[in-house]
Amino acid sequence: MDGTDWQNVAARVRARANKLSLNLSALERVSKLTENDPTEKGVSRLTWQRLRDGEEPHLTRADKRRVVERTLKWTEGSFAAMLDGRAPIPLPPAGGTLNDEALDAVTARIEDQDERIAMLTQEVTRRLQEFGTQLEDLRERLPRSDRKVGALERPGRPPDR
Repeated sequence: MDGTDWQNVAARVRARANKLSLNLSALERVSKLTENDPTEKGVSRLTWQRLRDGEEPHLTRADKRRVVERTLKWTEGSFAAMLDGRAPIPLPPAGGTLNDEALDAVTARIEDQDERIAMLTQEVTRRLQEFGTQLEDLRERLPRSDRKVGALERPGRPPDR
């Protein structure tokens, strides 16, 4: 989690908690009431405080991160998105239609993925071209007679004829 902008995470957590009218006590209570494994204890008040204050909350377990997402009514993967500097996606309301906030977050995530795909494609293309150039350079350095298929000898064996 090094390099995470915890102040950004905190701002998003505070904004969402305020929108849902959840103070620290309510966050702790609601986190224990979400659809968790019955053995789960929810997220502690101290962890919520750290999240709201921009301190690393030590939420290393995926199930605890999911509790945060459920409590704040975010889609699964929203916590990981915040760690990467992206916006969490709110769950759609009970009616099933996405509101403007959720649509904006989904659109931003799609655009971000499109940018990443374009960057990766460019990098792969560059590396393939570089590899092709290296192969051509190697081919040019070989003597003409060694360019035939099977002309390269293995140590201790005559070339194939």
